[in-house]
Amino acid sequence: MAETIASPKINVQVSGTLTNTLDDSTGGSIIHPSCSVSPTLNNGIDEAQCNRGWQRRTITIVKDAQETISLYDMVGVDIGAGAGRDGLGQPITYEEIVAIVIFNENAAAAAGSLEVLPANSEGWTPIGSHTIANGGALQGQGGLVKYQTAGIGFEINRGNEDLVVNGDFGTGDLTGWDDESAGSGEAAYQNGTCRILSNATLPADQGGVSNAAAIPLVIGKVYTLSGDITSGDNDLEVDIATEGISVTWTAGGNRISFVATANAIAAGGLTIISSGIFETSRIDNIQLREELGHRITFRAVNAAVSYSMYLLARHDEDESSSSSSSSPSTSSPSSTSSSSSSESSISASSISTSSSSISTSSSSLSTSSLSTSSSSNSSSSSQSESSSSLSSQS
Repeated sequence: MAETIASPKINVQVSGTLTNTLDDSTGGSIIHPSCSVSPTLNNGIDEAQCNRGWQRRTITIVKDAQETISLYDMVGVDIGAGAGRDGLGQPITYEEIVAIVIFNENAAAAAGSLEVLPANSEGWTPIGSHTIANGGALQGQGGLVKYQTAGIGFEINRGNEDLVVNGDFGTGDLTGWDDESAGSGEAAYQNGTCRILSNATLPADQGGVSNAAAIPLVIGKVYTLSGDITSGDNDLEVDIATEGISVTWTAGGNRISFVATANAIAAGGLTIISSGIFETSRIDNIQLREELGHRITFRAVNAAVSYSMYLLARHDEDESSSSSSSSPSTSSPSSTSSSSSSESSISASSISTSSSSISTSSSSLSTSSLSTSSSSNSSSSSQSESSSSLSSQS
């Protein structure tokens, strides 16, 4: 069972007919430029493949304000099917971008420049910096198109190595964890998960586990703790003592982001314990990672800007997926972004989209026409970037 995408397409055309007319009305013409790029794409996560699609249309940012979003899980971004979910209501987790289109919907003569750049915190650098200062901001009807169909697309760096020992319980036991159960409460390995059981009285009969060894952190860095409750009827309390964090995890995927205030989570400082009586739950895929590059900032300069964004992406089904329900960060241009929030999610279920293409015409994702009449531009590689005018019929 997997989410798939059928008939993904990228179509980029840049063309114009150059004509020279002499005084006697004779002359000649030539089609320059003449560029038509349409790389082959199929469903999947390898070269010339993608398996996810997403779009967000005509979002307005008021003058001198900005919005920062995460390409990894679209935390807090609701396109109508729920925060952090795609157009069919499935939780978003993207590890690679195959194609991205960003378009300033303002009229060509209208004020309002759209700046697009990596966020100050955990910025996604493949997008590049397109600002008023460097001449790259998108004016009305201006667009940015970038794609990469190679085996490694534009990576979304969720974070570095997992800092939790045996968070997937792959050792077949609770190596890396201490049993914190009290009384008749239990914590035990079971079928690739950790089963946590509570009984009649809390905390006297409470089940739970904690990290057996200290987990190193760097003060000021942003970290995300995530995990799945794969079955059971019990909510679990998750505490990070050194960070003063206590949250409740429910069935499905869960995650919480925080800015480290200590250089380590001491042994026993991360606890996952039952919070209800006579209840059992199973936990799996407990991960703690430093958050790195996955966030883009959109900024409106001189006037309000309405913009749209379209994506083709990849997600490896073997990766733990999660989404979140908090809001994207919005602030004035001088603000910097930081993460300190608690977020819950549900694992993706089976769904199949019928078609998708990157083209700004029709309801499907397409960049079918980048028009210019005088400058030449050709491309045949699997990576292309353009910031010229993008025609839109949406």
